[in-house]
Amino acid sequence: LFYKNSVYDIGLTNDGNIFGELNGVGNPGTWGASPQVDDNAWHMLAMTYDGSQIDCYIDGSNVETLTGLSGSLGTGAGALELARHAANQNEWFSGLMQHVALFDTALTASQLLRLAQFAGLV
Repeated sequence: LFYKNSVYDIGLTNDGNIFGELNGVGNPGTWGASPQVDDNAWHMLAMTYDGSQIDCYIDGSNVETLTGLSGSLGTGAGALELARHAANQNEWFSGLMQHVALFDTALTASQLLRLAQFAGLV
């Protein structure tokens, strides 16, 4: 869903599971969360990094946490890409996206929950 060359990405696997990757933060590699979001309903996906921990949220609920990390996000060259497959540049997300946002700070769990509530997802 989001891809910044060699820096970060967040997306969905073919079976509807969310995955993410951040480089330059202890390189946790690609990680995933098991709740599926392939039910033809709107969902809010979020990934935060606060300098030591990555949290993944679906509809305001934390579904995955990686701890013990450090470092800054890489800067990487290239544009931020939306709805294009990170590894296969010829594959595109076939769903709809609404209210796309990037923040320059890690939002708190309560802030993400309020966003999900505002969107009517919880």
